[in-house]
Amino acid sequence: RTLASVCEAIIDNLHSTPVYDGDQYLCIRSQDIGWGTMNYSRALRTSEAEFNHRIQRGEPQEGDIVYVREGDIGRCAVVDGAHRFSLGQRVMMLRPDAQLIESRFLLYQLLSPSILHDQIRKGKTGTTSHHVNISHLRRVTLNVPPLAEQQRIVTYLDSVQARVDVLKRLQVETAAELDAMLPAVLDKAFKGEL
Repeated sequence: RTLASVCEAIIDNLHSTPVYDGDQYLCIRSQDIGWGTMNYSRALRTSEAEFNHRIQRGEPQEGDIVYVREGDIGRCAVVDGAHRFSLGQRVMMLRPDAQLIESRFLLYQLLSPSILHDQIRKGKTGTTSHHVNISHLRRVTLNVPPLAEQQRIVTYLDSVQARVDVLKRLQVETAAELDAMLPAVLDKAFKGEL
């Protein structure tokens, strides 16, 4: 099925630079979106008037997917519903049809090489600032098994991601411990205490 056929809405940003003159509402920019993650703490804030202006095409809701379509094309994350925010430049939003596709299942497909590299990035345009057109994204083809199978796949992929996250944390902790040990070892070596 096409991406357009499994989404209730595909909403682009306003193609204008937000006015960050307030402290009430978050505005999610491309740099706030990772590969399956969203960093709300780095997001800039706008006034209520700017927020209302920026959500005129639609306000992100829990289960929507925020997608980077310019620059580092393909970074995306599922909206968790914990914060109200508008879309900054280079960012768009997909609203999956819950009767057809699970949000996290769609997320994992959008991040998969067969979709991201073989379909989406092959359609990028622009010479100085690469981007993907909404019309191209609408035609991206996805595998859409029954919802029960999607849920099984998402459960498995979530467990793999959890293990990867644990390994990354251990890697950081181990590197920090090794970095802390090196000065002491060097100190002993140059004092002839080894």
